[in-house]
Amino acid sequence: MKTVAHPSSSASLARSQSARTRTFLNIVACCVLILALLVNKFIGPLTPLTMIAFIPIFMVLNRHRMLHVLGSSWPLILLPLLALASLLWSQYPESTARYGFYYLLTVIAGCYIGAGMREQDALKGLFIGLAIVGVLNVLMGRSVVIGTTGEIAFMGIQGSKNAAGEIAGAAVIVSAAMICYGWAKREHVWTVAAIPSITIAGFTLLLSKATGALVATVISMICLSLWILSFRLNRQIRTATFIVVLIIVATMLATLDYWLPPLFDLLLENSGKDAGLTGRDVLWLEADEQIAAKPVLGRGYNAFWVPGNLEAERLWTEMRIASRTGFNFHNTYREILVDLGYVGLVFFAIVAAVSSFVLLSRAIVAPTIPLVMCSALLVYFAIKLPFETFGFGGMHLLSMLLYTCWAMGYSSLQEARQR
Repeated sequence: MKTVAHPSSSASLARSQSARTRTFLNIVACCVLILALLVNKFIGPLTPLTMIAFIPIFMVLNRHRMLHVLGSSWPLILLPLLALASLLWSQYPESTARYGFYYLLTVIAGCYIGAGMREQDALKGLFIGLAIVGVLNVLMGRSVVIGTTGEIAFMGIQGSKNAAGEIAGAAVIVSAAMICYGWAKREHVWTVAAIPSITIAGFTLLLSKATGALVATVISMICLSLWILSFRLNRQIRTATFIVVLIIVATMLATLDYWLPPLFDLLLENSGKDAGLTGRDVLWLEADEQIAAKPVLGRGYNAFWVPGNLEAERLWTEMRIASRTGFNFHNTYREILVDLGYVGLVFFAIVAAVSSFVLLSRAIVAPTIPLVMCSALLVYFAIKLPFETFGFGGMHLLSMLLYTCWAMGYSSLQEARQR
């Protein structure tokens, strides 16, 4: 006698297959987006086109979560909207419109990954994308001469050694989280895959001789390790551990001017760099002059680094930036002040503080490996804010990753409220 499949079991099987397909396509889309952002130097306009294509594809794949994405992550969209609003006073409106649009696309992509995908799927997508970049660095990477000693630093397929170090540092943190996730979930294929990935990323970080990225990675990895180890403790001790580590990190950030310069001097002495941190002192002096000239609203988003602007041309010449693209003041606070003034800095600080508080609170109350990874990445970015520009540019992987972390915190909070 033939066995007739129950309709409910068939429907359940179809839903399960649909969910697996959606998960696979989400991870693939995330990987393609990461690769497009990292090879922006080589493919140029194809990067924004890839991101533009990513958004509707992601909306179709995750149409059931689009209201959730909008409802949870809307505060993050305010930042690029403010950048676009600076069209009203920008000295170079065309540049503001173009790069403001890129910034908006980057934030939306980060929100879709952080709030639109399941936490574990976002972790897997980020890990695979960064792991592929690590392999490409090994196969196609290049080196560059630094300092006055003729010392060689590795820059991989990125445009500079600092970019290589920054990406490698983030890859170390994501790979470490992937190792822990695979072990905790007994999905050992992920653990096995993450071991060579973290090894490649670690060597890339060391060979790039990116001092800031190295310091930030070490501190972030300590935080990640302590927070994940605390998973085995009871809730009170786990919460106390998380908070104590945060207090220590916050104290370190508040006293950066006291301990970081001597540490940099020590590392720079062994790397052949000058004490001016590769010309940052010159950049910061120019930024301070620009801020003093237009302190309230700034020049307009991305209205300084524009071909034809005499101050920018002079700095490009001094810094030997032949391409005249992809350059900044290497200080997030000054970058915001030059573009959007103190109004923009206060606005950015409020959104960043609230978003960080939400993420860290969720990681304390209901910790998961992806949330703890995002918290460690937040520490990584915070340490580098005085020496690099993060979260304020478009078509930049680490900017997208920052918004992914914040969006995941908002998403977790909204899901907790709905339960």
